[in-house]
Amino acid sequence: MREYSQSQKVISTLIIFIVLSGHLGCSSSRIVATYDLPSYSTRYCYVLHSERMNYLLEKKSIISNDTLYGKIKQTFSDSTDYVSNKVHLYLFSDTGIKIDYGIYLRVPLREVKKAELHQMNKYARRAIIVIPATCLGIGLLYLLGVDLLESIIDFLFREP
Repeated sequence: MREYSQSQKVISTLIIFIVLSGHLGCSSSRIVATYDLPSYSTRYCYVLHSERMNYLLEKKSIISNDTLYGKIKQTFSDSTDYVSNKVHLYLFSDTGIKIDYGIYLRVPLREVKKAELHQMNKYARRAIIVIPATCLGIGLLYLLGVDLLESIIDFLFREP
C-alpha cells in the first residue's frame, strides 16, 4: 500500500470539511396558518400556486381584510421554485384570483388551502462562505509553510 505525504493527508482532511460545510441546513420550511402570515413584509415575497399558473409577487405585498394584494413580478408554470424567504400559497382553484391591469393581483385568503414559509438561516449562509475559505486558507498556509520550512532547513543545514 502506498504511503501518502503529510501534505496530501492535510489536503484530503480539509476537503472533507469544505464538502461538509456545503451541505449545512441553510433553509427551513414550515406550514403556517393564513392568519399567521405577515400583513406587510419587505423580508418575504409570496408565491401563489394555482391550477394553471404560478405567480411570484414582489416583496411589498399587503394582506388586508383577509385578502392578499400584490404586484406580479414573474409568472411561471412549474412549481419547483423553492428559494428561501418566500411564502408559498397553494390555492384551491384559479377562480379566486383577480388580476387588475395585468400586473396587480388580489386573492382572498379563504382560497388558500396550504401556506408554507421557506426561510434562509442567515448564520448558515455565512458559514457556507467562511468555513471553506478558512479551510482553504489554513491549507495554503500549511503547504506554503511546509515548503518554506523545508527550504530554510535545507539552506541552514546544507553541507559546504
